[in-house]
Amino acid sequence: MSLYELIRLRSEYETVRDYLNKMINILSKSSVLDNISKAQNCLSSNYLVDDNACKYNKIGNRKEEIRSNISKLRSILRDVEREINDLTRAIESYEEE
Repeated sequence: MSLYELIRLRSEYETVRDYLNKMINILSKSSVLDNISKAQNCLSSNYLVDDNACKYNKIGNRKEEIRSNISKLRSILRDVEREINDLTRAIESYEEE
């Protein structure tokens, strides 16, 4: 692989890293999970059908899905960081030659 290709590839991985960080930051904001909790409380208190809270559990499942997705995104981010580090080392060794 040429130096140009290594630098281009590292730049692409850095762009992916930036987008992953943005996604993680947005999903990790307390306001996202707080809003879901508020909706859950509102449904359990005010939206009863036959004295059962409808959709309450489904909203709770979404909170868990968001947490799971954040974890998956962090795992992907670690892999991307490793690739960036590998490419940086390859670029440095290429430039030393």
